[in-house]
Amino acid sequence: FDHSVLPPELWLLIYREATAMTPDPLDTNNELSFLEFISLRHPPYRANMRNKINISLVSKRWRALAKIYLYEFVWISRSIQAKALAHTLLLEFVDGVGSSGHFIRRLHIETPVLERCAPVDLHTILEYSPQLTVYTDHRSIQRNSFDVPTDPRYKPEKLLSLLAHPRSELRRLSWTSYDDMPFQLRMSPFQDMRTMQLEYLELSSNFQAIFSDPQDLADMAVCLPALQSLKASLDNDMFNVLASWDMPSLLNLSVVSA
Repeated sequence: FDHSVLPPELWLLIYREATAMTPDPLDTNNELSFLEFISLRHPPYRANMRNKINISLVSKRWRALAKIYLYEFVWISRSIQAKALAHTLLLEFVDGVGSSGHFIRRLHIETPVLERCAPVDLHTILEYSPQLTVYTDHRSIQRNSFDVPTDPRYKPEKLLSLLAHPRSELRRLSWTSYDDMPFQLRMSPFQDMRTMQLEYLELSSNFQAIFSDPQDLADMAVCLPALQSLKASLDNDMFNVLASWDMPSLLNLSVVSA
């Protein structure tokens, strides 16, 4: 297969057609409601990844061109996969080669209870994946042991800040909190996202709204101008918090009792 016959731009289009999934897991242009959300299935993803890997193994040149599609959608179903991906991204950084993390557009974490991912591995993956557009965590991150102090670098709010940086391209987020830390502390990174493009937000947690001073509620003001769908598992006190958020484009709301 002589790549010189066609320019790289056309080869990329050919690779795209050869590795396409239906529906497109990266398509965020269509309106999305949690009521209409179609659950992902792992077998089609695995079959698609085998196809991408086979194409990338044809030659070094094919691998270099196909790399963007090999990493664009990452589904982590076991903790060892998260560790392997984090290790790969760190090695690329040390070796000074282009980071594969820049190709990651969608990160889906869905593991068995005993295979939850270590926060340190997730921190590394998010740190080197600045162009995420879809992030979903289905209760698949390890909780910190109560007798072990949490490293400040791997606290939930720090991990969220890696997704909520000012230039974030994130459009869909499913976020799980694993403790009963007050909502305003865990979600504080959202306060810096005034120009956020987030369209779908799902919060699964044991969040509690604890405000000893009315000013605390005012300080929790969040602006999500593009948000269309919000799904949250919250207690009754959290309605005051949601009411303070600026969400002018909101169309769908689901509140599940915590």
